[in-house]
Amino acid sequence: MPKVPETTKPKELRVVSFQVNEREYAVDIEKVVEIIYFKPVTPIPRSPSFIEGIIDLRGSVIPIVDVKKRLGLASDPDLHPDYILIVKIQDRRLGIMVDRVREVLQIETARIEPHHKIVRGRHSEFLTGVCRVAERLILLLDIETLLSTEEKDRLEEI
Repeated sequence: MPKVPETTKPKELRVVSFQVNEREYAVDIEKVVEIIYFKPVTPIPRSPSFIEGIIDLRGSVIPIVDVKKRLGLASDPDLHPDYILIVKIQDRRLGIMVDRVREVLQIETARIEPHHKIVRGRHSEFLTGVCRVAERLILLLDIETLLSTEEKDRLEEI
């Protein structure tokens, strides 16, 4: 009997894509716990400037990051984010304010350009790569590097 060649399925990454300002970002879906509508945030005195505050989510206190501030993007004070992505960073949950959640995508890993070949400069350490989906360029955000070790430790105190 002739040997049937094994078909190798391309490796894929499932991501949740979202908008911040007019840019589109995505995070690994395995890091996303849930997506909620934006709710009022309680400020925390003396927290880093990009920590917007905390929310109470079904009895759990969740720190909220203003990703625009963290990435050094311009912010319009009249525009408020529509959603908060609740993500896992190590054993901790963290909320990320986003303007709009777009969709869940499956991206072939071979189509992802490493960020160091495309994007250089300040805040590029937060990216794992860039990919094209149809006519859109999507920046892949590395949730694990969004906070430094020291910042993660400070959040443990909340």
